[in-house]
Amino acid sequence: MTSSGTLAAAMTWWWQPAARVLGDRFPWYQWYPFDGIGPVVVGLSVLLLLIGIAAGLILRRTVLAMGAALVAGGLVLYVLEHVRAHLLPTTTATVQHSLTVPGLDNAWVLAEGPLSPSGRRVSDLPACYAMDDFRACLVQHGRTGRWADFHPATQLWPLQWAEAGLCVVVAAALAALCVWWIRRRLA
Repeated sequence: MTSSGTLAAAMTWWWQPAARVLGDRFPWYQWYPFDGIGPVVVGLSVLLLLIGIAAGLILRRTVLAMGAALVAGGLVLYVLEHVRAHLLPTTTATVQHSLTVPGLDNAWVLAEGPLSPSGRRVSDLPACYAMDDFRACLVQHGRTGRWADFHPATQLWPLQWAEAGLCVVVAAALAALCVWWIRRRLA
């Protein structure tokens, strides 16, 4: 755990100036850097270690346990990638008489679309994208504004701590399973 914490600190130290230079070409919400910086590294290390321990205890075959831990670890990373956006509430922004929502610089935009004149979310019109007068096409079809659900860049660290906490809770459950399994085998 010390080595993963040290590695996370080094990667965070490296990433912060790189992120300022690269901006949105190196977004904070992608799998990397998100999984390679901050407390998530330590949380994932603890969880993946306990997945390996649990696989070894239950399967009692080294190579089989290593393969199972690899598959389970990949599955955990896949699930976390899809759960991450829902760990904290999103911010919603709406704007009338505009084609874009301001303030989304370096934000993780999860969903966006057009608004009706009453402010209700309505479906997008792909046909308008091919028109010469895009704005007139949208207004003609009752689309006068935009909405966006997003995580601003300021939510990087709260999302990091939320995901790390989730990993530690699941790791604690696996540790309890391991203790129970050992006691059951010894009884």
